[in-house]
Amino acid sequence: MFGFFKKLLMSRQMSFEQGKILIANEISIMVHGPALIKITDMIMREMGKEGVKTLYLAAKDGGLKLGRAFQKKFGINDLKLATLLKDLAEMGGWGVIEFKKFDPPTKTVVVKVTGSPFVDLTEMKNTKVCHMTRGLLTGGIVASLGEDYDAIETQCQNENKKFCEFIIQPKNQIKDKKLVKEQL
Repeated sequence: MFGFFKKLLMSRQMSFEQGKILIANEISIMVHGPALIKITDMIMREMGKEGVKTLYLAAKDGGLKLGRAFQKKFGINDLKLATLLKDLAEMGGWGVIEFKKFDPPTKTVVVKVTGSPFVDLTEMKNTKVCHMTRGLLTGGIVASLGEDYDAIETQCQNENKKFCEFIIQPKNQIKDKKLVKEQL
């Protein structure tokens, strides 16, 4: 992880100046984890399903914009861009991220995340809470593969699973219609 951080600094793709953090000329911020998770918990409690959708869509948009910035800067796509965004997310404290499946021909990406800060810090128990992670990953995949995808979280560490799992596909291709209805 620190090698990636060093690479960003050395290639001048990350800078700290005038009170801003710029990564590929995109403004980034460091946020205290408990504050962010408190915000997401409150949105989910107050808004229910609409809150889940709002968190997901906002994070998807952010992941897409960051992905497109890196795509433009480096001229990369597919797994190379997805891996760069994964490394950046890990460096940002979003957990340990692993592509279990990355298969553009079948339009299927399966991602495993362990150590999610949403799981570690939420006050909500036994429910899926990684909607921002789901959105961020999806936005990165949309940028990487150039098509619109959506994601469902099929399992969450907050529900006593060993890891969180996300299936990222075109919405009409996702088989679990119950999770599509709940999460999208």
